[in-house]
Amino acid sequence: MVIDYIDKLEFTTDEKDYLYDAQMTLARLSQGLFWLYDSVSQAERLVRKKAEEDNSPIAFEDWIINNVHTDWLSCAFQWYAVSSYNYVRLVGWLATKDKELTNDYIKRVIPRVTEYRHKVAAHFAFTDPRNDNQADLIASIMTNIVFANGYLRAGALSEIITDKKGKELEVTNQISWSLTKTHDILIPRYWPNGPMKAFQDFRISAGATRKMKIDWGD
Repeated sequence: MVIDYIDKLEFTTDEKDYLYDAQMTLARLSQGLFWLYDSVSQAERLVRKKAEEDNSPIAFEDWIINNVHTDWLSCAFQWYAVSSYNYVRLVGWLATKDKELTNDYIKRVIPRVTEYRHKVAAHFAFTDPRNDNQADLIASIMTNIVFANGYLRAGALSEIITDKKGKELEVTNQISWSLTKTHDILIPRYWPNGPMKAFQDFRISAGATRKMKIDWGD
C-alpha cells in the first residue's frame, strides 16, 4: 500500500485486518481534510474577490473578512492542523516504525502546521508554557483569521509585547500558515487520485477472531 507518493513510502504487513484498519483511518482523515479544504476555499474565494475590489492585500477585521464566518474558520484551521498532523504522523510511523524518524518526517512535511498544532490547535501555549516568551503565549490565544497576500491564514496575527525593561518581544514560534496552500502541497504527496474511499466497516478475515467492545460514559 503506497502511503507517500513523493517519498515513495509503503506500508505492508502480514496482518491484513490491521492493514485495513490503518487504511480506513487514513481514508477517513483524508475525506475530512478535503471537506475542510473545500469549505475554506469557498470562503477564501469570497474574501479574495472583495480584497481585490478594495485593493486590500491584508485584512482581518474590516468588511472584507467580516462577511464570512471567522468563528467557524478559526475552528476549521485548528481541526485541519490536528487531523493533518495525525495523518502525517501515522504515515511516518507506518513507514518507519521509528519515533525519531517519524518526528523528523512530520517536521519536514508540515513544519508550520506542526508548530501551530503544538502551540494552538492541540492546546494553547498560554495554558501550557514551554520555552515560550510572553508574545508567544498571547499569540496562541489570538485565533483571528487573517487575509494576507491572497490567502486566509491562521497564526499570522501577533502582538509585539513590551516587557518591564522596555524591551520589545516578538513571537519566536513560526505558526502562520495557509490551509489551502498546505492542502495543495499535500495532494500530490498523499492523494494524487483524490481522497481515499472510507468505509464504516470492520475487516475480519476468515478463520480470525476479533473481540470488540463498545463503551459510553454518560
